[in-house]
Amino acid sequence: VTATRHSYYVSQVPFVCASTAMCASKESISNCVSVIGFKPRNVEVPLRRQAHAAAEGEPSTRTARRQTVLIAFGMFANTYKPDARSFNVQAADLDSILKTGESIHGEWFYMGKRLPGGKLRTELPAAITDYEGPQPFFPEMKRVMEVADGAPLQFDNRTHYHQTA
Repeated sequence: VTATRHSYYVSQVPFVCASTAMCASKESISNCVSVIGFKPRNVEVPLRRQAHAAAEGEPSTRTARRQTVLIAFGMFANTYKPDARSFNVQAADLDSILKTGESIHGEWFYMGKRLPGGKLRTELPAAITDYEGPQPFFPEMKRVMEVADGAPLQFDNRTHYHQTA
């Protein structure tokens, strides 16, 4: 019933602007990557064997610990300096998506479709559609353990970003 989340602001990501014929310069966006692990379980996996066959009676599988992992990319305009507010807004959205399948603040996409919810929704291009209803990934979630990187200066000490729970 616990999810583990590790989020990190990466450097600004460059891309080629293709919105107009006049836009020939590179643009960039700020990107906060979150890796979320949940639903740990034990699975049987086959053992790797050398070229020679295993001795008779030796096990051919072993038990391995696995979990479901989602990687989320929170993108912000490059004019917005990453801070605790954007970090916490993204964390709240991801927690809500895991538990209820709906976003609170922003637009989020999964497998080429937009998830429901969010205050900041724009009109979609014809190639992208909305999910019909909520798609909860981990409805039984009770808590989230945030793995902080211990770098308070990444937010210029603007606010106390460790208060993410």
